Amino acid sequence: MVKFLFVGDLHLRGTNPRNRIDDYKEAAKQKLKEVFKIAVDNAVDAILQPGDIFDRPEVGIAVLLEFAEVLKESPVNIECEVLEITHLGTHDMFLAKVLCVHADEKYMDSKGKFDLAMAAPLVYSHGQYYGVGKKLGRFGFSVRKNKKRK
Repeated sequence: MVKFLFVGDLHLRGTNPRNRIDDYKEAAKQKLKEVFKIAVDNAVDAILQPGDIFDRPEVGIAVLLEFAEVLKESPVNIECEVLEITHLGTHDMFLAKVLCVHADEKYMDSKGKFDLAMAAPLVYSHGQYYGVGKKLGRFGFSVRKNKKRK
């Protein structure tokens, strides 16, 4: 089974929001590191980030590079090529082609294949984390043909 950790609408930025009294950028980096620790501690297979990563469309190179250093610490990264962007009101939806999956060695089996069978899913819903139960089936389960007996 696959474990996903959903973390949405990060709104990362290089300056402090008006009402923040702490160092926002450093606090955001620490929060990302905490997310990665939760992912590692719970053997999460992938961290999914729906919503806005940055606070605005125009992000300075220095801010991108600074947060990229933190994001490289994630145990699993999915490298994609964006094919299409659809604007949906206040958010955008990205259609992308997966180019490569970068995973920590502990997620690889003896043949170098990403092994999902060892992990149990972790689901976040309305402020709560849940484990997911037993395997219910697999792709093609309902239409699979029985093997002929000899």
